[in-house]
Amino acid sequence: MTRLAVCAWVIGAMLWSAGSAQALVPECRGMRIDEHANCEVRASASCKSSCDLAAMWKACASDLAGVCQGSCNVSAETMCTNDCGSTCESRCQVEDVVCDKGCIDECVVLCPDQCAAGDDQCLASCEATCDVDCDEKCSELSVDAKCYEHCNQCCLGMCTASVNFDCQISCQKPDFSACADKLVDECSLACDADGALFCDGDFVAGGNDLKDCLNALLNQKIDVEGAASFSADLKGKACSASRVGSENAGSGLWMALASLWLARRRRRS
Repeated sequence: MTRLAVCAWVIGAMLWSAGSAQALVPECRGMRIDEHANCEVRASASCKSSCDLAAMWKACASDLAGVCQGSCNVSAETMCTNDCGSTCESRCQVEDVVCDKGCIDECVVLCPDQCAAGDDQCLASCEATCDVDCDEKCSELSVDAKCYEHCNQCCLGMCTASVNFDCQISCQKPDFSACADKLVDECSLACDADGALFCDGDFVAGGNDLKDCLNALLNQKIDVEGAASFSADLKGKACSASRVGSENAGSGLWMALASLWLARRRRRS
């Protein structure tokens, strides 16, 4: 039997929202979470079984990459300026470049060459380096930036990350184990409380960070499946929701919630 306690307008936003994160999400450990991520709040046994070391690597890499960026800050602008400029002039004649997506997609494909086969910790460090450097360069764009500016900043972000790969991987490595152990404990404690948030199997947030991270994802129109009880406080309105049961049973209830949400809007209009 399915039990549901809801604040319908929040669930409505979760159900129909569609969009993409245009930058890293500071409230979610600075991780990049896009519209295609499979995000889910888990609790109890299901949650604890997900709190393994592998699930912590991306979260740790995101934390450590930001810390190491201060010392791993070799500038690639000089060596990339000529190549980026000429490449972008040609590229923008045939396609529209969006900095965030282009920089990350083109940067992470370089990471397997930086790490030994099967070294997922190294890959996480390398990909997090792409995240922080691409985010920094892309965030410098104005809202009305043209394709050439997007392409150029995308190229500079990727180049900056690539020249700092070795430094970042080395800088993060000594603290990785301690970080992962700490997050495993944090994750386990969160499972016994409100639950923990996972996206694509990676631990994202729990405990005091859970509410802020969930709200940030909702504000960026990223769907989060409510597979366990959780509490959210969005714009001063508190509510809680729980989804327990089969996929089909849940679908009918979500539609009922949608009707309730729409009815409430009509009454207020």
